[in-house]
Amino acid sequence: MTQRWHTSRWRLHAQVSALAAMWLIVGGCASSDLQSTPPINFVEVTERIDTAGQPGRPWLESAAGAGYALVINLAPPDADGSVDDETDILKRSGVQYVNIPVNWSRPTEEDFDRFRATLSASAPKKVLVHCQLNMRASAFTFLYRVIEDNADPETAWEKVTRVWVPEGRWRLFIEDTLIRHDKTFRP
Repeated sequence: MTQRWHTSRWRLHAQVSALAAMWLIVGGCASSDLQSTPPINFVEVTERIDTAGQPGRPWLESAAGAGYALVINLAPPDADGSVDDETDILKRSGVQYVNIPVNWSRPTEEDFDRFRATLSASAPKKVLVHCQLNMRASAFTFLYRVIEDNADPETAWEKVTRVWVPEGRWRLFIEDTLIRHDKTFRP
Protein backbone atom coordinates (compact mmCIF):
# COMPACT_ATOMS: atom_id res chain seq x y z
CA MET A 1 0.00 0.00 0.00
CA THR A 2 2.81 2.40 0.89
CA GLN A 3 4.60 1.65 -2.41
CA ARG A 4 1.39 2.29 -4.38
CA TRP A 5 0.80 5.56 -2.50
CA HIS A 6 4.35 6.77 -3.23
CA THR A 7 4.01 5.80 -6.92
CA SER A 8 0.68 7.64 -7.20
CA ARG A 9 2.13 10.63 -5.42
CA TRP A 10 5.13 10.66 -7.79
CA ARG A 11 2.84 10.46 -10.84
CA LEU A 12 0.70 13.30 -9.51
CA HIS A 13 3.82 15.38 -8.89
CA ALA A 14 5.08 14.68 -12.43
CA GLN A 15 1.69 15.60 -13.94
CA VAL A 16 1.50 18.83 -11.95
CA SER A 17 5.05 19.72 -12.97
CA ALA A 18 4.29 19.04 -16.63
CA LEU A 19 1.11 21.13 -16.47
CA ALA A 20 2.95 23.95 -14.73
CA ALA A 21 5.66 23.94 -17.41
CA MET A 22 3.05 24.00 -20.18
CA TRP A 23 1.20 26.83 -18.46
CA LEU A 24 4.38 28.88 -18.23
CA ILE A 25 5.17 28.32 -21.90
CA VAL A 26 1.65 29.05 -23.13
CA GLY A 27 1.10 31.89 -20.66
CA GLY A 28 4.40 33.48 -21.57
CA CYS A 29 3.58 33.38 -25.28
CA ALA A 30 0.05 34.65 -24.82
CA SER A 31 0.94 37.53 -22.54
CA SER A 32 3.57 39.15 -24.74
CA ASP A 33 4.96 39.21 -28.24
CA LEU A 34 8.42 39.89 -26.84
CA GLN A 35 11.02 37.17 -27.25
CA SER A 36 12.71 37.93 -23.93
CA THR A 37 11.93 38.28 -20.28
CA PRO A 38 10.02 41.47 -19.45
CA PRO A 39 11.98 44.19 -17.70
CA ILE A 40 12.01 44.30 -13.90
CA ASN A 41 8.80 45.65 -12.31
CA PHE A 42 6.93 45.56 -15.64
CA VAL A 43 3.36 46.87 -15.27
CA GLU A 44 0.70 46.98 -17.97
CA VAL A 45 -0.88 50.31 -17.05
CA THR A 46 -3.32 50.79 -19.92
CA GLU A 47 -3.70 49.30 -23.39
CA ARG A 48 -1.40 52.07 -24.63
CA ILE A 49 1.06 52.62 -21.76
CA ASP A 50 3.31 50.18 -19.91
CA THR A 51 5.91 51.01 -17.27
CA ALA A 52 9.04 49.14 -16.21
CA GLY A 53 12.52 49.18 -14.84
CA GLN A 54 15.46 49.25 -17.24
CA PRO A 55 14.88 46.81 -20.12
CA GLY A 56 17.76 44.62 -21.22
CA ARG A 57 19.25 44.64 -24.71
CA PRO A 58 17.21 41.63 -26.00
CA TRP A 59 13.96 43.21 -24.84
CA LEU A 60 14.84 46.52 -26.49
CA GLU A 61 15.64 44.69 -29.74
CA SER A 62 12.18 43.11 -29.74
CA ALA A 63 10.17 46.19 -28.64
CA ALA A 64 9.01 47.11 -32.15
CA GLY A 65 7.74 43.58 -32.72
CA ALA A 66 5.61 43.93 -29.59
CA GLY A 67 4.01 47.07 -30.99
CA TYR A 68 5.89 49.77 -29.09
CA ALA A 69 6.33 52.97 -31.10
CA LEU A 70 7.96 55.04 -28.33
CA VAL A 71 10.18 54.37 -25.33
CA ILE A 72 10.53 57.14 -22.74
CA ASN A 73 13.43 56.73 -20.32
CA LEU A 74 13.22 58.84 -17.15
CA ALA A 75 16.61 57.78 -15.76
CA PRO A 76 19.81 59.71 -16.42
CA PRO A 77 21.86 58.11 -19.23
CA ASP A 78 24.65 57.16 -16.79
CA ALA A 79 22.33 55.45 -14.28
CA ASP A 80 23.35 52.03 -12.96
CA GLY A 81 22.27 49.30 -15.33
CA SER A 82 21.69 51.60 -18.30
CA VAL A 83 22.07 50.18 -21.79
CA ASP A 84 24.58 52.56 -23.35
CA ASP A 85 23.31 52.10 -26.90
CA GLU A 86 19.59 52.08 -26.09
CA THR A 87 18.94 54.93 -28.52
CA ASP A 88 20.67 53.09 -31.39
CA ILE A 89 18.99 49.76 -30.66
CA LEU A 90 15.54 51.34 -30.74
CA LYS A 91 16.28 53.58 -33.72
CA ARG A 92 17.40 50.55 -35.80
CA SER A 93 14.03 48.92 -35.16
CA GLY A 94 12.01 52.06 -35.86
CA VAL A 95 11.06 52.83 -32.25
CA GLN A 96 11.30 56.46 -31.16
CA TYR A 97 13.35 57.08 -28.01
CA VAL A 98 13.17 60.05 -25.63
CA ASN A 99 15.33 60.45 -22.55
CA ILE A 100 14.09 62.83 -19.86
CA PRO A 101 16.76 62.47 -17.16
CA VAL A 102 14.85 63.01 -13.91
CA ASN A 103 17.11 63.58 -10.92
CA TRP A 104 16.01 61.04 -8.29
CA SER A 105 16.57 63.55 -5.47
CA ARG A 106 14.88 66.45 -7.24
CA PRO A 107 12.04 65.66 -9.65
CA THR A 108 10.78 68.93 -11.08
CA GLU A 109 7.64 70.39 -12.56
CA GLU A 110 9.62 70.96 -15.77
CA ASP A 111 10.51 67.25 -15.92
CA PHE A 112 6.86 66.33 -15.61
CA ASP A 113 5.75 68.95 -18.14
CA ARG A 114 8.25 67.60 -20.70
CA PHE A 115 7.08 64.04 -19.99
CA ARG A 116 3.45 65.07 -20.29
CA ALA A 117 4.03 66.83 -23.62
CA THR A 118 5.99 63.86 -25.01
CA LEU A 119 3.38 61.31 -23.98
CA SER A 120 0.48 63.46 -25.21
CA ALA A 121 2.15 63.99 -28.60
CA SER A 122 2.61 60.24 -29.03
CA ALA A 123 -1.09 59.32 -28.74
CA PRO A 124 -2.44 56.83 -29.73
CA LYS A 125 0.87 54.97 -30.15
CA LYS A 126 1.93 52.24 -27.72
CA VAL A 127 4.53 53.49 -25.24
CA LEU A 128 6.90 52.02 -22.67
CA VAL A 129 7.90 54.43 -19.89
CA HIS A 130 10.90 53.21 -17.93
CA CYS A 131 13.62 54.22 -15.50
CA GLN A 132 15.94 52.06 -13.41
CA LEU A 133 13.33 50.29 -11.24
CA ASN A 134 9.96 51.73 -12.40
CA MET A 135 9.72 54.25 -9.59
CA ARG A 136 10.07 57.49 -11.55
CA ALA A 137 8.17 55.90 -14.45
CA SER A 138 5.21 54.71 -12.35
CA ALA A 139 4.93 58.06 -10.52
CA PHE A 140 5.04 60.19 -13.69
CA THR A 141 2.64 57.86 -15.49
CA PHE A 142 0.23 58.01 -12.54
CA LEU A 143 0.29 61.81 -12.65
CA TYR A 144 -0.22 61.83 -16.41
CA ARG A 145 -3.19 59.49 -16.23
CA VAL A 146 -4.90 61.46 -13.47
CA ILE A 147 -4.16 64.92 -14.91
CA GLU A 148 -4.43 64.29 -18.66
CA ASP A 149 -6.69 61.25 -18.95
CA ASN A 150 -8.88 62.04 -15.91
CA ALA A 151 -8.31 58.50 -14.66
CA ASP A 152 -9.71 57.61 -11.27
CA PRO A 153 -6.83 58.37 -8.86
CA GLU A 154 -7.53 55.35 -6.64
CA THR A 155 -7.43 52.97 -9.59
CA ALA A 156 -4.37 54.66 -11.12
CA TRP A 157 -2.57 54.59 -7.75
CA GLU A 158 -2.93 50.79 -7.60
CA LYS A 159 -0.54 50.54 -10.57
CA VAL A 160 2.09 52.56 -8.67
CA THR A 161 1.81 50.46 -5.53
CA ARG A 162 2.51 47.29 -7.50
CA VAL A 163 6.08 48.56 -7.59
CA TRP A 164 6.52 50.87 -4.58
CA VAL A 165 4.89 53.28 -2.17
CA PRO A 166 6.40 56.73 -2.71
CA GLU A 167 7.63 58.47 0.42
CA GLY A 168 9.52 61.63 1.29
CA ARG A 169 10.44 63.85 -1.63
CA TRP A 170 8.53 61.74 -4.15
CA ARG A 171 5.32 61.72 -2.15
CA LEU A 172 5.54 65.52 -1.81
CA PHE A 173 6.25 65.87 -5.53
CA ILE A 174 3.19 63.78 -6.41
CA GLU A 175 0.94 65.64 -3.96
CA ASP A 176 2.19 69.09 -5.11
CA THR A 177 1.73 68.19 -8.77
CA LEU A 178 -1.83 67.00 -8.17
CA ILE A 179 -2.67 70.19 -6.24
CA ARG A 180 -1.16 72.36 -9.02
CA HIS A 181 -3.55 70.68 -11.43
CA ASP A 182 -6.61 70.91 -9.14
CA LYS A 183 -6.75 67.20 -8.40
CA THR A 184 -7.88 66.18 -4.94
CA PHE A 185 -6.23 62.90 -4.10
CA ARG A 186 -3.80 62.17 -1.30
CA PRO A 187 -1.76 59.05 -1.93
